[in-house]
Amino acid sequence: MSIPQYSLNYEQPTDEECTVKTARHRRLAQRAVPLWLTYDNQKVQDGLGSQLLKILTIEGICNYYYLGYKHSPIVEITPTHLDPFQSIMDRRDFLRHVNNRFGIEESSQQSFDKIKYMDILSRRMLIKEMLEAILMRRKILLKVNHAFYVSRGNPGVYAGFSSRDFFPELTKTESSKTMVNHFRQGITPSQIDTGHKTSRMLPFSYFEKHLKRILSKHSSETLRIYILSDAPEKPFIYFPPSEFIETWREHGYHLDEDFGISVSAIELNSKFLRS
Repeated sequence: MSIPQYSLNYEQPTDEECTVKTARHRRLAQRAVPLWLTYDNQKVQDGLGSQLLKILTIEGICNYYYLGYKHSPIVEITPTHLDPFQSIMDRRDFLRHVNNRFGIEESSQQSFDKIKYMDILSRRMLIKEMLEAILMRRKILLKVNHAFYVSRGNPGVYAGFSSRDFFPELTKTESSKTMVNHFRQGITPSQIDTGHKTSRMLPFSYFEKHLKRILSKHSSETLRIYILSDAPEKPFIYFPPSEFIETWREHGYHLDEDFGISVSAIELNSKFLRS
């Protein structure tokens, strides 16, 4: 069985979206420390969600510590089993849409006295780089792969963001309560990632048990539960694009172009809404 087909529908940004992007850009324009951070989009090939989180974390750190921020778009993503962008052309179209939605239009090109590269940024290293930029009075651009050691345990890094920064078309409704549960299964629930001793996945039965308990205390008119998941409704065999075979092998999957990966499915109770 081949991968299920999903359509790609993209819309042009509205005037309101452009206004929100401008406000975001102004928020990052005036900085006290001559240090700029940016996502190193050439370092690691990864999935869409992982790269977006890295980018937003770096932007949030710049907001929190009053640093300069230079936006780097996502240039490539590793498609997974339910992604509709399996071909090169589909990925390019999808990335154009994503970068337009989450990117920031820079008013002018920045020039820097020094460009440095850092795979993992810690809080200690960040302070060191800030002091160097101040004492040397030089404009430094620091290209970072990920900065989760800076944001870990500090929710203030993300406090400057609002859902309307990226989805200004969202509207609030008071008619009913809505609960959203994200269940990420991955390719196979029992898969053990490289460097780990056990699977990181909780079985869907764990979430289902608690969701049913919540549903039993509410009527369907007052509470709607949506489940967001990468798990398909029916099992199938996934054949990754040939250019990503090696990437999957690096994550511990044994496959070649003739033998794909068996993807598990989950069955949802009719009381739940699948999205």
